[in-house]
Amino acid sequence: MVTTAFFDEMFLNEAMAQYWETNGIMYAFPEQAKMGKFERFRKGMDGFAVDSSPDTSKPVIPKKPKYSTGIIYDKGATLLHMLSNTVSPEVLQLGLQKYLKKYKYSNVVDSDLWGEITQAAATKNKKDWDGKPLNVQLLMDPWTKQATYPVLKVSYDDASKQVTYSQEPFIVDAVSKLGPSPYDYKWIIPVFSQTAEGSTFNYFTGADGGNPSVWKRPLNGWQVENAGFAGFFRVWYDDATWQPILNQLQSDREVFDELTRAEFIADAVALRERGSLEWKRVLDLALQLEGETELAPWYAFSKTFDELNSISQSNGFSDGEREKFQVFFALFLILFFYKLPNDRHTGRIKNPELFQLFARKILKNIYEKIAWKNTTDWSQDMLASYITEWACDANLPQCLNDAAEKLNTFARDCEHSKSGTGICNRVSPNVRRTQYCWGTLMNADENNVVGKMYDWFVENSKYFERDADNLLEGQSCTQNADKFNDLIQRTLSGELPAKTLEYLGKHDGTGQRLWEYFKKNTDEIIFGVPSVLEYMNAAMAKWSRSIDIDLVNHFMEDSSLLSEDNKEEISQALSNLEKRIDYITANKQSIVDWLGSNLHRFFE
Repeated sequence: MVTTAFFDEMFLNEAMAQYWETNGIMYAFPEQAKMGKFERFRKGMDGFAVDSSPDTSKPVIPKKPKYSTGIIYDKGATLLHMLSNTVSPEVLQLGLQKYLKKYKYSNVVDSDLWGEITQAAATKNKKDWDGKPLNVQLLMDPWTKQATYPVLKVSYDDASKQVTYSQEPFIVDAVSKLGPSPYDYKWIIPVFSQTAEGSTFNYFTGADGGNPSVWKRPLNGWQVENAGFAGFFRVWYDDATWQPILNQLQSDREVFDELTRAEFIADAVALRERGSLEWKRVLDLALQLEGETELAPWYAFSKTFDELNSISQSNGFSDGEREKFQVFFALFLILFFYKLPNDRHTGRIKNPELFQLFARKILKNIYEKIAWKNTTDWSQDMLASYITEWACDANLPQCLNDAAEKLNTFARDCEHSKSGTGICNRVSPNVRRTQYCWGTLMNADENNVVGKMYDWFVENSKYFERDADNLLEGQSCTQNADKFNDLIQRTLSGELPAKTLEYLGKHDGTGQRLWEYFKKNTDEIIFGVPSVLEYMNAAMAKWSRSIDIDLVNHFMEDSSLLSEDNKEEISQALSNLEKRIDYITANKQSIVDWLGSNLHRFFE
């Protein structure tokens, strides 16, 4: 009905579509309210992801190309959600109705939208930070016309015995990295605060908030800012203001809704990556996932969980350090499992009796409630997919046994299927990747039905991937050396897609099979369909030692088969490995020290 005046205003279309998409789902499926809340959080996290780096951050309404970026979609939608929280959904909808009627079949700019919402806000007597009638454009311009987003800092001043507030851009040294901003990288921040007494709303303006009666206070118990993930900003608490919040989480997490709990984790992870927090804050919060049954908090930690799990499986750790990591992962996953691991499957867990102490902390039926399940609650189904995969990845026997049993059933029921896996596989689609992979690892598919079904999809369902990628990764989980090498050969010949190498590297328990194959069959890799870079990135997926770099460099020096182009691609893979080594070197000691000093907490 309305068209933007130029491409720089695309957010008026695209952000609006992203915002109302979630509303549409919640309207059509009111029983999926939790999934709707999670979608708001997920889009916010995706917006943060592109707005946190100088390489990708730019204004929602940019002054120059590139106009169409991820910023206008997820950040734009989250800003509209923030505005809805600020003025109320009723006012936002009224303003949109007036906007669409007034400008139908016309070209619009952002001030047209803000003007109509301003008029709608006036009908509800909405006031601004100075007590004047709210001007929505003054509120929103700093959010849409400058890059990055604010960090609201909460600090306790021991001298004055006051909690004080300040703001700064998330991207450090923003002026030099992003260029000057007409708003000096400051925002008018709508802040929803929560205390034990209830919730309040205030605007934070300027460097210190603008209203000392609100933004200076005594430290009386906990106070959470941006409760419910109502705004597009991070919150940094110093130790003094954070400790009461952590105490409340430990005594009764349900005081905070799931998005607030998720935000604690997401902010801690992002601020640690920024250099503003230590691992301690992140890992202390991770402990609170024990007993957590909502999707958003687990999702907030999922990337970090995968990173820590990857570090723990790399070849740069002593047995003692690796065992501490494995104990840590078990703490999260033991919530869902009550049978204890042993050495029979992998030999990686050397002290299984430790897990008996964790088993006493959990409800025995929670595994049956979550893992492998397909319910009518979409958020719980998504959570089940995370938990089931992580559990098997941590080699918890109950999960491995269930995967083997379910793959046995799949192999029996699908072996003669002429219509793919949709009907014959009774396992929920959300957890089939786990079923195929870990069932294959447990040798539960003697007749390679997983491979046969993948071939069926390639032949009969080329344009609708559906289960094909799950089946492809499932094959790569084999621990049989002959089958592993056969998958390499089929990938090099082009029969299987190049991503098969990534899956093989991910699931190679030794971390060496692709490299050993390369040394013995160098010409096959050089002249194969995937690039040498793709192959070597997969081969080095679990490496984390400088000695590994030396071995590859010596091989390149001695090999007469490698061209200069081949060596350049291998060097690129080594560069990626060096970044991983640097990351582990920079972070390993802090993580291991925390695990060592907190082992007593695992016994409580």
